[in-house]
Amino acid sequence: MSIALASVVSVAIIAVAIGCAFASTANATIIVGFATLVIGQAMHYVQEVKSAEIGKQTHALVNSAMGTQLKNYAIAQRTIATMKNTPESIASAEDAEAQVVIYEQRQKVADSHGSR
Repeated sequence: MSIALASVVSVAIIAVAIGCAFASTANATIIVGFATLVIGQAMHYVQEVKSAEIGKQTHALVNSAMGTQLKNYAIAQRTIATMKNTPESIASAEDAEAQVVIYEQRQKVADSHGSR
């Protein structure tokens, strides 16, 4: 999308240059001022698009790390439950594993909403 936007801005600059070549000084000043405004808005739009993409990538990374942490915790709890074999440790392992499943289900729903 930013390539298309850059192309539009380039065409606008060329059109302004041609217009300035055939216009009076007053009209040229207005045309250049308008072109500067358009280019500024285009640059602002490109920056917003980049920021939104960085935000999405950061969110995906954080979600991935959270899933990994939950899985590691579940593995640790299952290991402890296997070693201790007490009702409390088994319940803790089952709870940790259930939290992983819940997180993964919620993440699938969030991902399906984000891909629209």
